[in-house]
Amino acid sequence: MGSVPSNHKQSWNKSGSVNGVLIIFDEVHVAPANRFRKCASSVKSRCKLGLTATLVREDGLISDLNYLIGPKLYEANWLSLQKQGYIATVECLEIWCPMSPLFFKAYLEEDKNTSKRSKLLYIMNPNKFRTCEYLIRLHEEKGDKVLVFSDNIYGIEKYAKTLKKPFIHGKTAEMERKQILAYFQESDDMNTVFISKVGDCSIDLPDVNVIVQISSHYASRRQEAQRLGRILRPKSRTGGKAYFYTLVSRDTREMVYSTKRQRFFG
Repeated sequence: MGSVPSNHKQSWNKSGSVNGVLIIFDEVHVAPANRFRKCASSVKSRCKLGLTATLVREDGLISDLNYLIGPKLYEANWLSLQKQGYIATVECLEIWCPMSPLFFKAYLEEDKNTSKRSKLLYIMNPNKFRTCEYLIRLHEEKGDKVLVFSDNIYGIEKYAKTLKKPFIHGKTAEMERKQILAYFQESDDMNTVFISKVGDCSIDLPDVNVIVQISSHYASRRQEAQRLGRILRPKSRTGGKAYFYTLVSRDTREMVYSTKRQRFFG
């Protein structure tokens, strides 16, 4: 039993397979990817069981699970789980932030489909920064724990350093990452951390009850669901309530991506 990535790294027997009565694939949505297909298709067992909270892929390969693992047998309704108290009640809000005149003029001069600069302009939109700053201050005054997500490394560092908050991304040393997350979880002196897509999954922060998303991986529905999952633990301290804010620069391509990302919850 283990996640598909960890199974991929395990040593197989001489026949190139893992023999067993039951093999459980956690995070099974990654199984159709080229890196993990061999693991899913080559292992031999009487039964394969796949588990995931995000049964979606943007490359259209999710249907390959029908023959790699088997057909879908059960899907829980997250709204029903919420009503029964198994997961937190989350209020999701999309906030449209007008582009400042100078930033919008520069944005209109860029090729919206290919330019990295156009993306950086709507991420660094001064009005988005002010909104993020306000939300952090609002929730810190309530004693909430806030994660601020951005896929753009420059954006993470600029926002975090300006607001004097810690940040974590792929280049952050493992020891430093663990220290930040442990202090964030245990101390009342640190209530906000900026984090890149490394925080989309595999982090355990049960007390986090606020997410502010300032940028994302284009129109990825799975990423939207994974980030929401960071605050779905039941919240006794806050009356079971959690908040998911997405900050979108108005009249930019970011609005198109945001609409597509939300289809996972439709």
